[in-house]
Amino acid sequence: MSDGSSRGLDRLERRSVGVTGASGYVGGLIVGSLRERGERIVEFGRRVSSEGGECRPFGLGRPLEAGLFEGVDVLIHGAYDMTLRKPAEVWQTNVVGTRSLVERACADGVSKVILVSSMSAYEGTRQTYGFAKLVCENLVRRVGGVAVRLGLVYDAAAGGMVGSLRRLVGLPVVPVLGPDAYQYVVNADQVGAAFTAILNDGRLSREIIGLAHCDAVPFRLILASLTGGSTKRFVNVDWRPVYYAMRLAERAGVRLPLRSDSVLGLVHPATVVPNFTVWEELGIEVRRAAFLEVGDA
Repeated sequence: MSDGSSRGLDRLERRSVGVTGASGYVGGLIVGSLRERGERIVEFGRRVSSEGGECRPFGLGRPLEAGLFEGVDVLIHGAYDMTLRKPAEVWQTNVVGTRSLVERACADGVSKVILVSSMSAYEGTRQTYGFAKLVCENLVRRVGGVAVRLGLVYDAAAGGMVGSLRRLVGLPVVPVLGPDAYQYVVNADQVGAAFTAILNDGRLSREIIGLAHCDAVPFRLILASLTGGSTKRFVNVDWRPVYYAMRLAERAGVRLPLRSDSVLGLVHPATVVPNFTVWEELGIEVRRAAFLEVGDA
């Protein structure tokens, strides 16, 4: 092996990747993929690492001590508090918290921040969640970071939004929020590999990249794929009364299978997957949704 190759290997072995939100569904996919590839992982969160690795205390929106990210080369920021409902609380915790994180990471010597964003984050979004992610994207890109907008992460046994939709199809009658509703979908088994590819490409800076197949999938078809083959009655409904009824229920403290803010994302999705061609350049083939592939077989 040449001296140049040895230096490259040594640099890879020394690299430390920090991940916030590692205990969440998407964070777990990313951490699992990085571990399989031999990366040194530092998890930031309130729980101890399930793999016995290094974990540092972290809470989004809480004060960050100097040196928290010391020794971390690249930080993947996936933490987001989905339990908050009031816009002011969402802003203070998730947006102001991300601004503090970016500032602390830069001060501690982190070379790049990669944000786990969402396809809900686009100019003109009506979602509180989408708007918060959009602002966080700008915070990360200002310091040369990259924002990865995840589509609907699909797995037959997945958590996240698909887990919420699975509870929805458990109802006796399944509401379809408009005949034209659709989503862009990414298979869960591709998420980790995609983030690893971005991690390994030093050219990407200030980019927004959509991680989903560029073909939109009708919302009704997504719901049908989650029924487990059981016969269900699907009914098209006007999303507006459903949305406002859900908001009232949430204010009364009722726990629903789907958040009212998520309804806005389902009925007002993004119109395009940004920079989709980047994946081909990175050697990643973003496949169609798994249930569509089965249907084509």
